[in-house]
Amino acid sequence: MYSTMENDPLDNLPPETRQRVENALKALGGGTVQDVFANRYQSNASQETGQPAEGAPMIVGSWTYQEANPLANTPGLQQTAGSNQAWAHWDYTPEEWELFDRLDWEPFKNRYRLTAIIGSIICIVAISALVVFAWHQFSSLFNEHAIVVVFTPGVLLLTAFLVVMLLAASSAKEAKKRHLARANPAEPHRVTLSEQGVWESGICFKVDSLLLELASVKITSNPTVLTFHLIKSSMGTNGNSVTFQKFKVLVPRKYEAEAEPIRQRYYNEVIKRPAYNPKEPT
Repeated sequence: MYSTMENDPLDNLPPETRQRVENALKALGGGTVQDVFANRYQSNASQETGQPAEGAPMIVGSWTYQEANPLANTPGLQQTAGSNQAWAHWDYTPEEWELFDRLDWEPFKNRYRLTAIIGSIICIVAISALVVFAWHQFSSLFNEHAIVVVFTPGVLLLTAFLVVMLLAASSAKEAKKRHLARANPAEPHRVTLSEQGVWESGICFKVDSLLLELASVKITSNPTVLTFHLIKSSMGTNGNSVTFQKFKVLVPRKYEAEAEPIRQRYYNEVIKRPAYNPKEPT
């Protein structure tokens, strides 16, 4: 059975999920999405029989697009007619690129190392204290009461330490991806910003997707830096979990006037995107 305009498969999705799917499809099409279906390709059905041609894959539906009106001009920014185009391109000097890498990568690297060192010291000291206490209290570590005193708090402490390390490792992993992208000598020292994300040396780091939400964009000075705060969701067998991420983008000196307009565009066009409103049935 084939999808028709009266039976839109996206109607079965929750409103927020559908909105994100439509935004992603809109980015692919470069305009406003109309009559969205579950497959991009045109139907291979025969005009005479209405059935798929022999050997052709089954097609669920098609997409149609309507070109969007060009955006109003903003001084200093690259304006586009579609959401899949760049808002701005920033080129860096070698010195600015090195500073950019230090600002974004080193805090995550140092935090992970510091967490590992301090956490290990706390675990060793705490477990040693429990062993000494149990030894003096029960004169033997093989006493059942001594085992409970040492084993239970020790397991809880190690579990907490592992959780903290996993969170720190997750943040450091994302930061290392950006660090490696910037370290690629074959790519230019360039950052591109758009509705979909931030490209560093040609590698895209998304700020908005089905499981990723842009929470805020802040700007600081001396040097001028944009800080992106993200909320990442993950689905598992035990339910959904949420983690918070952030990354920094140094604004080159000759583009500092663009920083605030870019920040406002992320608020207006990504963070404060209008709520999904389904089309009124006829």
